[in-house]
Amino acid sequence: MGVTRELARYVADASYADLSPEAIVAAKRAILNILGNCVAGNRTRIGSLHVQLAREMGAAPAQATILGDGARVSMPVAAYANGNLAFALDYEDTVRYVTHPGFVTCASGLAVGEPLRA
Repeated sequence: MGVTRELARYVADASYADLSPEAIVAAKRAILNILGNCVAGNRTRIGSLHVQLAREMGAAPAQATILGDGARVSMPVAAYANGNLAFALDYEDTVRYVTHPGFVTCASGLAVGEPLRA
C-alpha cells in the first residue's frame, strides 16, 4: 500500500473520539487562525480582488459563503475565494516551516461542509 492510500485510509477511518485532547485544541486553534485570516483578508486589496472575481465567476448555485463578505457562491468558487482570503496577509499556519496546509484544507472543507451542514 502506498503512503497516500495509507494516509487516506487512516483519515477516512478516524473519528473525533480517536483524537487526543491536544490534537483537538491544536486543530481548533488552527481553524480559528484561518477564519481570522479570511476575515482580515477581506480588508486587503488582493483579498478584495479575489472576492470580486469570485462574485463574477460563480454565484450559481449558491452553496457556500465567502467568509467576511457574506456572498453565496458555488462550492468551488467559495473554496477559491476563502483560500485566497486566508492567504492574503501571509499569516497562515506552517507545519515544520515547510508547508501551509490550513488555508487550502479549511477553505475547501468549509465550502463542501456548508451545503451538507456538516
